[in-house]
Amino acid sequence: MLKKLLLVLLWTLPLTANDLIPGAMPQTPVAIIHARIFTVSNGIIEDGTLVFDQGRITAVGRDVAVPENAAVIDAAGGHLYPGLIAGRTSVGLVEVGAVRASRDVSETGLFNPNARAETAYNTDSEVTPTVRSNGVALGFVAPAGGRISGMGALIYLDGWNRNDAVVKSDAGMILNWPPVRVNRAWWNRIPEAKQLEQIKKSREELERFFDEARAYANVRAAGGETAFDIRYDSMIPVLEGRTPLVIRANDQEQIRQAVAFCAERGLKMILLEGADSWKVAGLLREQNVPVILRQPHSLPAREDEDYDQAFKTAAQLARAGVTFALTKTGTDNWDIRNLPFWGATMVSFGLSREDALRALTLWPAQMFGVADRLGSLETGREATLFLSRGDVMDYGGNAVTHMFIGGRPVDLDNRQKRLYRKYSERLSRP
Repeated sequence: MLKKLLLVLLWTLPLTANDLIPGAMPQTPVAIIHARIFTVSNGIIEDGTLVFDQGRITAVGRDVAVPENAAVIDAAGGHLYPGLIAGRTSVGLVEVGAVRASRDVSETGLFNPNARAETAYNTDSEVTPTVRSNGVALGFVAPAGGRISGMGALIYLDGWNRNDAVVKSDAGMILNWPPVRVNRAWWNRIPEAKQLEQIKKSREELERFFDEARAYANVRAAGGETAFDIRYDSMIPVLEGRTPLVIRANDQEQIRQAVAFCAERGLKMILLEGADSWKVAGLLREQNVPVILRQPHSLPAREDEDYDQAFKTAAQLARAGVTFALTKTGTDNWDIRNLPFWGATMVSFGLSREDALRALTLWPAQMFGVADRLGSLETGREATLFLSRGDVMDYGGNAVTHMFIGGRPVDLDNRQKRLYRKYSERLSRP
């Protein structure tokens, strides 16, 4: 048995770690010249120059002087963007979906607010380099499962360890809203009465947990004595409004209940997935609730919906004044690399190119409270950016040649590129 276990570990070892070395901070300024600069916040600068030093952008524009000691990158008409930000993702938490030992995305039990994604994040994942090769520089990495899954963190997709990679620890607490409707699908054998009982019980359990957590927080704030409870203690940033509650809900009634729940309790909310968000866009705008929207390549939620509803939801939200980022439903970690192409799909179904780019950069930075650092190319912002030969949202034009995270150069090699080189070499041999 031990021999078999060792063989399994040896077989999976190459799949669970990459050997790419994180870049060191350049000792001189870096200037990127002759670029088409997508600032996101201030339009597009043609044939522009961007200069950064010690991780910060020091100048951006058309008539920018290049420091004499600067390392110069001639973009030759390439497109310069802020690093893309993935909405909720499990990258770094799941390595091989079919191997249980490499899945560290969920805990047992219903209420796990004390679970923290950053403690399980694997900076040596082989998946991460394939994701950032398409311009994705950071993401909201979060747990899944249960009623309260735990705390997600905003994380750079590069770094020696989590201390290097974490941008914001308490970025959002994941809550999976309870079902609200009876499931009458042919394959569901649970009687309707039993389902209604479970729906009521789930809501009562949720209400009770938040009431108990609030009572615990009040006692702590008043300096009273109470036994330490790690679950309730982990809820304090949420209850105080410092950390958003990221609520996964798709049915419009779920969304309405979740919005009312947060409004009544003074909680900051972000809607996750939101298949029916287009039906309640006015409510979301009124309550200032942003959305981490599920990817557009999805089937309609109901038989009587338009075939392209999932594709045009983003445009409907934008017209209603609701900001959003993008996520992949489920816990597939590798598919988030298609983030820029989801933006292109949304453009094909009515979303403006400007708003599509905002959904990949500035809007997620705003919803996680880091827009003063990330999400746009402005003087004083972090030099988290990448250079592509063409349009990042165009499958034919996307070719990322340079990436910097916090001013540090990123190695854009990955396992897929290495396999491509390997088997291309095979074709040239007899």
